[in-house]
Amino acid sequence: AMDTEKQKVRLSESAGYVSGEFIYLYPPGIPLVAPGEVITSKLLRVISECRKRNMQVQGMEDMSGKTVQCAVRADAG
Repeated sequence: AMDTEKQKVRLSESAGYVSGEFIYLYPPGIPLVAPGEVITSKLLRVISECRKRNMQVQGMEDMSGKTVQCAVRADAG
């Protein structure tokens, strides 16, 4: 998923997409999702809760954290 074609997807709308990048909490650098894993609605709730607690959610190319790079779906045609 890291080496495949990617598309930007709004993080809030990314449930069901395959992540093309890491999303992690820093410190200490614990991955919440790795490239190749499906982004779930539960993960999006966890990210939202972490942000509410002023925890640093990092790893996305978009430093604002509003979009995530996702692998282009094979059936996207």
